[in-house]
Parts: sequence; structure tokens; C-alpha cells
Amino acid sequence: MAPTPYLSTSELLQLFGEEEVFAAFGVDNTNALDASAVVSLIDNASALIDAHIATRYSVPLQSPVPALIKRIAAAVVRYDYHAADTRERVEGAYREALRFLRDLRDGRIVLQAEKAASPNPPRFA
Repeated sequence: MAPTPYLSTSELLQLFGEEEVFAAFGVDNTNALDASAVVSLIDNASALIDAHIATRYSVPLQSPVPALIKRIAAAVVRYDYHAADTRERVEGAYREALRFLRDLRDGRIVLQAEKAASPNPPRFA
């Protein structure tokens, strides 16, 4: 059974813009993007999140997916599609996403109805 995706391609486009995402996948429209490898990357990010938080939360998380989880999934997907790109900005977002997953797993932050309680909100942009 495929993991439940925590992010849609349209949400990815909203976060990082068409120019970046389309260029990363060599497409020029949303339909082509949906048929590209981005869906697999989103599924992989969702599975990674589930693996990290399964000791504290029932996974897959149900709708509505908390905004923090969407941001973490987006950072992981972005890191994956920039695999050959070593820009600090992209790598930093990925590392921060993993840090938030560890914090969720270890109980340092908890998911609430639509947001996570944290004294240090994520800065993935």
C-alpha cells in the first residue's frame, strides 16, 4: 500500500514557485509535473515522515494534515529534487525538516489540530 501523501504538487508549486519546480523536473505545465517523478518524491517524503513519527503518532496522519508536516514534506521533496544542487539554502531546509521530525518523535514539539507548538517555528523558505 502506498503511503498517504502529505503534500500535493499544487502545494509544492505554491511554496517554491513554478519556475523552480518545473525546471527541476524538466516540465512546463502542471499536468506534466503530475506525471513526473515528483509524485514518487512526495510519496517518499511522506513515508520518511511516517517512519520518524510513528512511535508517537498514529500514521498516516489524517486530514487535515498539519501545516508543519506539509512544510517538512516540501523541504524533503525539495532536497531530493535538488540532489545534485548543494546550495546551503536547500540543504539547510532539509536538515531543519529532519530536526523537526526528531523533535516530533522525541516529544519536544507536539502536533495540535492545525499547527505544532514550538518556540522555534520552521524557516524552510
